[in-house]
Amino acid sequence: MTLFRLIYVSRPKVTGAEHYDDILMRSHVNNLRAHVTGALVYREDFNLQVLEGGRDPVSTTFLRIAADPRHEALQLIACTEVSHRLFSEWQMRGVAPTASHTALLLQYTIGVEFDPYSLSQRAAEDFARALSEFEGRSAHPAT
Repeated sequence: MTLFRLIYVSRPKVTGAEHYDDILMRSHVNNLRAHVTGALVYREDFNLQVLEGGRDPVSTTFLRIAADPRHEALQLIACTEVSHRLFSEWQMRGVAPTASHTALLLQYTIGVEFDPYSLSQRAAEDFARALSEFEGRSAHPAT
């Protein structure tokens, strides 16, 4: 199977731990069935998500997400063929940056404030992976 990685950013209209717990639970079930893996980095002011898998399942998942009214200002950062998964161990890894992630956020900040809309594909991949690894779980590439 040819692997694809899709990365997007959006602004949530709804926030809170229960909201994200629900999204992560549903994503886990849907992505397990579709053989999609990835990570969702979420904060009150942005969502940054990486989806990995076959072209059709990733496209279908993204279209479902794009139609979800719980967020706005959705912007595609990248969609490309890849040789391996960055998040092979997780149907959907959820990471919420906190004050303990400040130094990491600063590494990816251009200007005064962190702006996920300004990230390149490589920076978005590195940022999501670094946050996941910071949480104590390594993102191992797998073919």
